[in-house]
Amino acid sequence: MKSEYSKYFFLVRRVINELAPVGLVKNGTPEYVHDSLTGQVLLLMISSRMNEVEQLILNAYEWYGFGVAYIVEEYKENFYNKIEIIVRKLNDLYKEYKHEYLADS
Repeated sequence: MKSEYSKYFFLVRRVINELAPVGLVKNGTPEYVHDSLTGQVLLLMISSRMNEVEQLILNAYEWYGFGVAYIVEEYKENFYNKIEIIVRKLNDLYKEYKHEYLADS
């Protein structure tokens, strides 16, 4: 999938790294550290299942051990706002993808 949809893979990767689950990329970890999550988001995108993206991202925080249950109440609003911004960016990419790949279908 990474090679077949390389343009969107790297665009989704950029957004996921912007989300920075656990802050790994910001702290010097290679950009590909979240490629599993990137691939899952891309799969949802090409399957037109964007309604599942937000839950996938929330689940990713759980996988990393930083789920909502671990967030202090005063930071939860900021956390959810960050998720909302990222989901919006991914939805914008999906619209671009649909226009490019599905317009002729």
